[in-house]
Amino acid sequence: MKPYVYLSYGMPKSGSTLAFELTKAVFEQNNCPQTRLSGLVEAKHALNFMDDFSDEAVERLSTAVERIGHPIVVKTHGHLTPAAHRLLENRGAIGHCVYRDPREVILSLLDAGEKARLLGRKAFSEMNSIEYAARRVTRRIEITKAWMAAPNMIPLFYSDTAFKTPKVVQIVAGQIGLPVDAEKAERMVKSSKFTQFNKGRQDRHLTDLSPEQNEELYLRFKDFIDTHCHSLLDVRTVQSVAEQNVPDAVTPVLDPGDASRRVNANAAHSGVRPVGRTERCPCGSGKRYKECHGLLR
Repeated sequence: MKPYVYLSYGMPKSGSTLAFELTKAVFEQNNCPQTRLSGLVEAKHALNFMDDFSDEAVERLSTAVERIGHPIVVKTHGHLTPAAHRLLENRGAIGHCVYRDPREVILSLLDAGEKARLLGRKAFSEMNSIEYAARRVTRRIEITKAWMAAPNMIPLFYSDTAFKTPKVVQIVAGQIGLPVDAEKAERMVKSSKFTQFNKGRQDRHLTDLSPEQNEELYLRFKDFIDTHCHSLLDVRTVQSVAEQNVPDAVTPVLDPGDASRRVNANAAHSGVRPVGRTERCPCGSGKRYKECHGLLR
């Protein structure tokens, strides 16, 4: 197998560590041990994590993986630099971009802040209000959009990764081009790996935020929520049904009344024109379909 870097980017508190470990499991099932990149990744992290994607760092990373002789997964929260973009464009790397509903990220950041202050830790201790966390998320969304639009990156939505895990494992394995026992990978990772999968409740913004807070945050992040924050597995179902000209496809829409997601069973009909492979992907990433959800087919 050709050695390359698999970049596991994620918004903080979006299930990115879980996605990283699941991707590692795919490679490990196929005799690609995930060697630690000592001297290159950040020493304070126990896993292969780096945020420096300068020209020099990317060159060193590529050289290290070439020397190992098989793909290595690297986790990051960093910016997409020109050097990282070139690596993806030239197929020296592929990867995924993990993201989450901003309201869920805010709640998770507040949880982390409370825990950090209780334990006397510096990291996340400043997260003491919804407004502070929302400003942090606003900046992070722009970084995430850049990774989403990068070549050879597939999007992974938090709710799919956390609650439909075997299917997401299959999608990642399909992207890589390797077989996988998805259920085994899920069991191994969730039972024995540190994934920061804490409360693990879906749509907790509906119960942990007031209606007023929900509405305010929905309006603040409306574009990102409406465009991206729905199951990508549903998107694949819609595309498949549309291509087969079958009526009553299921497509996700947002009900702004309570800022929650609902399914409209009558949203697509037999007259829906299939998306061409060179047309813009209907998920809103800005990529051509063949470079985005077409990769998941």
